[in-house]
Amino acid sequence: GFTTICPMPNTKPVPDNVETLKMIIEKAKAVNLCNVLPFSSITKGEKGEELVDFKAMKEAGAIAFSDDGIPVVNSKVMREGMIKANEVGSFTSAHCEEKSVAKGAINAGPIADKLGVEGVLPEAEEIMAARDAIIAETNNIHAHICHISTKTSKNMIRDAKKREEKITSET
Repeated sequence: GFTTICPMPNTKPVPDNVETLKMIIEKAKAVNLCNVLPFSSITKGEKGEELVDFKAMKEAGAIAFSDDGIPVVNSKVMREGMIKANEVGSFTSAHCEEKSVAKGAINAGPIADKLGVEGVLPEAEEIMAARDAIIAETNNIHAHICHISTKTSKNMIRDAKKREEKITSET
């Protein structure tokens, strides 16, 4: 079973304000099956444009911040979000997918070719993962990169860890 879960904010409604976040926490307490430590979104409505109030969301119970499933494309917005998360003692968890090379239904490769469908290039993940790793390293802050799947991303994160940077990831 589960003792603790950390639900991501790609829900309706998006936990991008204190009221919604508190509603999620209260509903979880009412069910009382396990600990629920929710993520707040990084941006309002997960639109990648306007940052949430990081301090208020952390104080209301957000464990961390993510626009899960949707990349924050604007690098300035993501940088500011990563820094604000760090300032409140938390971190961002990024879905890394550079949309201009992420068109497709499945990963690029032999299966996509055989099926005659456009594949998502590996660079879609790698470009955004590199961006977030650079922001984290330059600003000496923690960043988490979600669901990595390429050798290049793995090597980049491994190299950052060798330099004792605050980068984590999962597959």
